[in-house]
Amino acid sequence: MEKTLKIFPQAFQYPGDLSAKESLGGSNFVCRPAWGVKSLSKISRSLASLKINPFAHGKIQMTGPFSSEEAAVRAGYKAIMADNNKQEYKEFGFWVIMKVKDDHKGVNFFYTEIVDGGTGEVSMTLPGGMVRANCHTHPQRYSTPNFSTNDRKNFNMLREKDHPMPFYLLTPQSQISVAKVDKDFPGGKDVPWS
Repeated sequence: MEKTLKIFPQAFQYPGDLSAKESLGGSNFVCRPAWGVKSLSKISRSLASLKINPFAHGKIQMTGPFSSEEAAVRAGYKAIMADNNKQEYKEFGFWVIMKVKDDHKGVNFFYTEIVDGGTGEVSMTLPGGMVRANCHTHPQRYSTPNFSTNDRKNFNMLREKDHPMPFYLLTPQSQISVAKVDKDFPGGKDVPWS
């Protein structure tokens, strides 16, 4: 049975082992870090109270490769928009993953399977590996092109858990914004489509 830690609505979930259920406000949120084995003692100490298994993860479905993080972000958003512009009335999300090339002479970027949030906020599982970015959409029910308060809370929570990453947003106006540091919220910075 999967247990979850309640944190904020735009939820990330862990299929990991949580023995305690804590309520910090909002909806279900559990975060599986993508740390390496070298930091096992740090992980064990920082996650001891949550009893999260940071190495429990399954196979990740990915699309790519792409030459940069932003190229993977744009491709993921284009895939969402190509599906009859469903992002206008539903929230979607995906992750950007970085993988070392087989020849060890560089890296490639991929976007994960796109998660459909239905009529509510999207809930995504933070996969293992080198997760580089959180990407999601805001449907037209959002009145501004800004990141939400919960987006900012989740961004800062990941930073506090030693897994900082940029948050990308496809706004209701079909523009891409990115927040890489806390002061970028709520408006973000524009990302060009090309």
